Formats: sequence, C-alpha cells, structure tokens
Amino acid sequence: MFSGVILWTLALAFIIFLVLHGIRTYLLLHRLGYSYFPPSTWNILKRHFRSKVLEIIIEDLKQHRPPREMLTDLFSMLADLLEVDAWSFLLTPEKGDWEFYVWSDPYDRLELNKISKQIQKAPSVNVKTVIRTGKPAFLKPRLWTLNRTLKAWIGVPVILEGKVVGVLNLDWFKPKSSTFLKRTAKLASLFVEDLTQVITTMLQLQKIFSDLRIDPITETYNRVALEEYCQHLEPPYTVIFIDLDGFKEVNDTAGHRVGDSVLAVVARRIRSAIRQEDMLFRYGGDEFIIITKVQGKGVESLVTRLLEVGKTPIKIKDKTFQIGLSVGTATVPEEADSIEKAIELADERMYRFKEEKRSSKKNVIPIRSTHTPSACSKET
Repeated sequence: MFSGVILWTLALAFIIFLVLHGIRTYLLLHRLGYSYFPPSTWNILKRHFRSKVLEIIIEDLKQHRPPREMLTDLFSMLADLLEVDAWSFLLTPEKGDWEFYVWSDPYDRLELNKISKQIQKAPSVNVKTVIRTGKPAFLKPRLWTLNRTLKAWIGVPVILEGKVVGVLNLDWFKPKSSTFLKRTAKLASLFVEDLTQVITTMLQLQKIFSDLRIDPITETYNRVALEEYCQHLEPPYTVIFIDLDGFKEVNDTAGHRVGDSVLAVVARRIRSAIRQEDMLFRYGGDEFIIITKVQGKGVESLVTRLLEVGKTPIKIKDKTFQIGLSVGTATVPEEADSIEKAIELADERMYRFKEEKRSSKKNVIPIRSTHTPSACSKET
C-alpha cells in the first residue's frame, strides 16, 4: 500500500515536471519567434543556418576579409551542412560572359574560365534550366561531360530583384537518389534565399551583377565597357597594352583561386600607378589596356611607373609570387588611325618587349617603333 502511494506520487511529480517544463519550453520558443509548438524541422534548420551565417559574417568583418572570401565562407558552410563533395557559384549575366566567381577546393585546378564558356554555349539544359525557370534543378549521373567525376548535381538560382544573376552548383561524386536530391534541393533553396539577402547587403554583389561593364575578379572595366568608351573617344590619346609575366605558372602551381587573387592585386597596383582620369580595362585573361590622354614624356613616365609595379612581390596567404609586367604603347592618330589598330600595334610591341626582356633581362621602355600596323583586329 505504502509503495503504491510512493509510485503514484513519483508519477504525479513527473507529470507535473513535464507539464511545467513543456510550458517553459513553449514560452521560450514563442519568445524566439516560433508560432507553432512543436516547431517544424524546417524552421529549426533555417534558424540554425541564420545563426551560423551571422557567426561567419561577424568573424569575417572582424578580420576585414574581402567580399569574395566572405562569400566563399558562407557557401562552404552551406555545403558542409548539406554534405556536398564540391560546389561552385557561376555568375550568369544576361549580356556578357558567364564566369565562376567562387568555388570549393576540389575545383581549384580546373580550367574554370573555359568550362564557364562551354556551359554558356551548351544547349538549354542543366544550368540554363535553372536560369529559365528560376527554380532549383537536380540530376543524377549523365551530366555534361565537363566534369566526368560528377554523379549528382543540384543547381540553385540566386535571384536579385526578380532576375536570376547566378547559379550555385552543389555537386556529389557518388550517386544519390532522386528522393535525396529533391529534399536537398528544397532545403538548399530555402538557405539560398537567406544568403541572397546577405549577398545584397553585406557583399555588395548587386553592383557586379547589374553592371555588365565591371570585371568581377579585378573590379576594373571589361571589354564591354571598352567598346562603349571607344565609341565616344576623341584623339589624341595613347593605348598601353599590358601582359603579365609568369602568371600562367601561378595558375598551374597554386590554382585559379590564388590566380584570381593575384590578378586583383595587380589591378589595384596598376590603378595606383596611373592618373585618376586614365581608363583601365581588363582585356582578357592576364591582359589589361590603359587609355590615357598623356603624350610623349608623360607616356614614358607612366610606363616606368607600371614597370615598377611588377618589381614588388605579391603575397597571397603563405605564398609569394613575382609577377612582372610587359608593356607596349601606341598613339592615335600619330601612329594609328583607329583604336583597333592602336590596340593591335601596342599588343605587338608588348610581345616584342617581352622577348627583349627574356633575352637581355633589361627593362627597355617600349615607346617607339618603326613598325607599321597591320589590318585592325575587330575583337575590341
């Protein structure tokens, strides 16, 4: 009899404890913003993801990390949460070239520039399906042949102001079921919606997405901007063609991510060496073009400053690189009668200067030449 009373008392106490604990838990969750009890798995996951995003942003801001590295950290966290093997973020402007902006380590040594061009030219499948529909897409094996190790893929659109501006590619190197991919695609889409707000406000990628004239890697003007600028350009002016020495070795030995960082550093140093009114364009790869109104001795001084840029080593993380500059110049209308001919002539002089450096190891200032330009190139 006495033991039965004890058991009933303990059971009642346990029930009271559960009720009180449940009420306190409900009140706490209600204060945290949960409308339903128990909260859904989706809500719990989203709140966990948002807290992790906030942690990364705070830490990156403390360390003054650049936007590309911040975005890499955010996508890497998402990839770890979804247990993907590799990921990449492809910028997909309506006009202009597509380009991988950030990516994970497994893709660091791939020719991503070539792959992005192949994807852009490919038939309307995979990435283009995501862009056309504005919704996530997923596939099992038999993807494009650009990555034969790929066994499963999810593409998630990044949408700003109602337009798809990029696609986050989530990749697996082992087969996954359709059920797994469908569930993961839904989860990734919810997370990317939150990341889009971060991208817009914290990383200021809106300018990169909307301004087709800006090169996303170096944040200099691109060839689209060069074409527009040249339509209203009046002589006299000087074209300076720049090519980097030793840049291919950086990509081959350290990977394209480090190569992009080196390009960004070189671009900043070039800007610091020219006047504010001089125009700097990334012409393609590791080539840059400067259009300036300076003439004669002014051009010589400018070229000298540019050559000094290549004498300072570039340190990326724990690696140091020595990237020189080869330079060629041409003036309009004195040496060429159009911007196309001036670019071609400056390009040829640049290559001649590069060969002279290789043979003599001297920094000869490449200003004048008796060479007559050939037919103009229309690739401007």
